[in-house]
Amino acid sequence: MNFWLIQALGLLGSLIVFSSVQFNNRKIILLAQAAACALWLVHYSLLGAATAAATNIICFARSAVFYFNDRPWAKSKLWLALFLVLFAANSIVTWEGARSILPAISMCLTTLALWTTNMKRTRLLYLLNSPFWLAYDLLVRSYSCALIEAVAFCSYIIAVWRFDIRKIILLAQAAACALWLVHYSLLGAATAAATNIICFARSAVFYFNDRPWAKSKLWLALFLVLFAANSIVTWEGARSILPAISMCLTTLALWTTNMKRTRLLYLLNSPFWLAYDLLVRSYSCALIEAVAFCSYIIAVWRFDIRKTKNIEP
Repeated sequence: MNFWLIQALGLLGSLIVFSSVQFNNRKIILLAQAAACALWLVHYSLLGAATAAATNIICFARSAVFYFNDRPWAKSKLWLALFLVLFAANSIVTWEGARSILPAISMCLTTLALWTTNMKRTRLLYLLNSPFWLAYDLLVRSYSCALIEAVAFCSYIIAVWRFDIRKIILLAQAAACALWLVHYSLLGAATAAATNIICFARSAVFYFNDRPWAKSKLWLALFLVLFAANSIVTWEGARSILPAISMCLTTLALWTTNMKRTRLLYLLNSPFWLAYDLLVRSYSCALIEAVAFCSYIIAVWRFDIRKTKNIEP
């Protein structure tokens, strides 16, 4: 079958699930999951990805049972245990090498997310499962699903931030900074490497900005000055200005508790970092930054621009 048609099948399934998570209703998510499973079964079968194809047969059955887990026959935790075992066993039966472990981990996390009626826990588990499936998609050349999975990951971050607590984002930021420090150091991108040392410290302080010692705006001013000074100290030419602008905007976004302002500042910061990534040949980060930029556009449109239009007389 035509390569683009195969990718289109995966894309459609991914878009259905991606859109559903923005609703604060688990039954809508489950119905979306069932519809997507049918599309993904065909998609992965055509790609020769046996583990993923079989996974989606189990997923379809799981969605059907979990949809009714407010009824006596479906409330038993034995269902939960059964599906966890099935996903683990599936990775062994359809073994394609180490990559078969990735769908098993991802689907176990998703199964727990769909079982619970606690939406906060559901969103967090979706956030954790996404990187495993993203890695698998890239390995089996499911590029359309990989692209949407990257967008979905950003969507899960936004959903967690919007409905739950911003501190999870700051913890994720701190963990990412350690990885980016190594990444940019190996590329010889001194400005970005040093920027991530400052970012790590910033995440640590902002994590506690509900406490008296961390509430002072002097912290905000300090980090803005540090990012600007860093671009001078690690000067690599005009490109060093880009991370400074981007991180100043991100710093303001993380400081404020106004979500409308946060979304707008993230949208504005993204092009500067994307340009820098391309200049220093950090193509993996550039790709994700481009996907994130699309996600920020969607978030601003959905929660800010569209809502503003809806309330106009």
